[in-house]
This record gives sequence, C-alpha cells and structure tokens, in this order.
Amino acid sequence: MTFSNADHFPVRNFKPEHDVLMAEWINNPNRQSQNSIVAHEYAKLVCKEIRGTSLSMRSHNSFYIYREGDPYAMGWVGYADYTTTGTKRDPMFGVYSPHHKNCRYATYNDQHYMAIKKDRAKAIAAAKSLLRSYTVEEAAAVSNREVANHVCDVQSVAAKDVRKKAQRLDLDVSYKMERPLLHDELAHLVNTGHTFLNPELSGQIKEYLDAFDLHIKRNATTIPMLYVDEVKDRFGDTLYRAIIVENARHFRPCPYNDMGLPNIYLREDIPDWVVSRVSALQLVDDGSYVEGVGYKHCATAYTIHIDEDNPFV
Repeated sequence: MTFSNADHFPVRNFKPEHDVLMAEWINNPNRQSQNSIVAHEYAKLVCKEIRGTSLSMRSHNSFYIYREGDPYAMGWVGYADYTTTGTKRDPMFGVYSPHHKNCRYATYNDQHYMAIKKDRAKAIAAAKSLLRSYTVEEAAAVSNREVANHVCDVQSVAAKDVRKKAQRLDLDVSYKMERPLLHDELAHLVNTGHTFLNPELSGQIKEYLDAFDLHIKRNATTIPMLYVDEVKDRFGDTLYRAIIVENARHFRPCPYNDMGLPNIYLREDIPDWVVSRVSALQLVDDGSYVEGVGYKHCATAYTIHIDEDNPFV
C-alpha cells in the first residue's frame, strides 16, 4: 500500500503557484537564500537528466518535477535538513517519489518516500531512477477518491429522497432501505386507479414509489467507470490512455488489483461514445461531476460512466 499512502500532486494544483514562489524566493534578493539557490540548480539538473520534464516551485527549498501533460507530478526534489531526530543537521539533497520505500521511516513521514543524499551527483542519479510518470492504473486509482465522493453522494441523495417522501405517508423506511410492509399494497392501489378520500394522497404515493424505484436503480454496489487521460510520451507525442475502474464507489482502489486492462489510443481511434462523454465534460469546470456523464479532473483527465453499466441514467 506504499503508493496509495503517499502524497500525490495534481499538476493543475501547483503550476499556478510557480511564478509567485519564484518571484518571492529566487528572484527577490531580499528573500533569496543559499538553500533556495542550491535547490533550484539541483532541480534544473534533474530535469536535464530526465527527458521532457519541467520543474515547478513547491517551497523555498523544493521543486516538483513533472512532465507537461501528465495529471500528476512524478514527485519532488529539494535541499534541506530531512532528519527527524530534532537535532539540526546540514542540508542534504532529497528525492520524493511515491514509488520509493525507505523503511527507516514510518509511512506517515515524507522521508518514507525519499532518497536522501549528501552528494548532489548521487541525488541526481537517484532522481533519475525513482521519478517517473504515473501509469494509467496509478493515475486512475489516485484520482478516484473525488469520483467516489460524487457517486456515493448521488446514491445518498436518492435514499434521503425516499425517506422524505415516505415520512409524508407515515411510512418507516429503515436505513437498510428495505421496502415497508405497505409498499406493494400502495403500489397496487395506485396502479388500479383507486380513488382516495384525500385527493393529494394518490400523488404523494406516486412520488414515493417513483423515488423508491429511482433509489433501487441508483443503489448499485458496483459501478464500473472508465478513466481516460491525455498524456505525452517522452518524445512529445500525444497519447490517450483509458482503463476501467472496476468499482468507482471505492475511495482507494488498488492500482494493481482493481483495474481492467489498459488501452492506449491515437486521437482518431478513440471510441465515439468516449469522445461524446468527454466533450460534454469539457464544458464544465475542473472538479465538476455531471450525473450520468462523469467527472472532470482537469482538461486532460476524466472518469466517465459506461452506458451498459450506468445506474445514473
């Protein structure tokens, strides 16, 4: 579970801060420090060694390393005192990678995911070895927490609506959402055109029955969805990756066990239904979920519903 427990850094979140931090810590002579300068030079050398990568300032002494078009940073590099003993030590060169495991430290420490070196050349070699783009399985798994929130919210809203409409009829619907004893009797009365003494009762029963039917449709325990993103390979060519998340209700799916088989497409080969869903989501803001369509992570990454397994349409 090391990869899942690590911190992950969406490129869309940190890129806007780069110019602000550079102006404050690198280009401002009054705030400039030796550690900032050393960290900046170190990050530039790492980018030179790993083809197609860029840097973005993370803090006064660390930089994200990422490939343009990737949804997540490969990790970050920095120059600081990374010891956890409480005793001040000289700064060292660090590499943070979610794919690395340093068992000298607990998983809740950044250092668990870091290689730390005194020598810059060795640190650059470690960065070249440890930093890489996320596979489509990894990107889909890390991104699914946001999707699961929205999918489960839709299901929760449907269940709450049933209870609200049942209360108007003095029906008790348990949190297990089992049918009340009178459910089928009420459905039979409405379907056979029974005339109620209270003229509003027929409409209220119909609303309750419709709400219950919608809840049954929404209440799938397994909801597969398709994660699709646009990335560039290290030669700069654009590729489209797609993979089925076997159950989008999982907040932390395993990238190695809970995914289908990945597919890689050129633009002209993407299935029409995928293009249609993505096109609809391109019209909304990042971080938006459209019921029955999918979720937009950013301009280059989406998780979309699959028609034949979509309980939300």
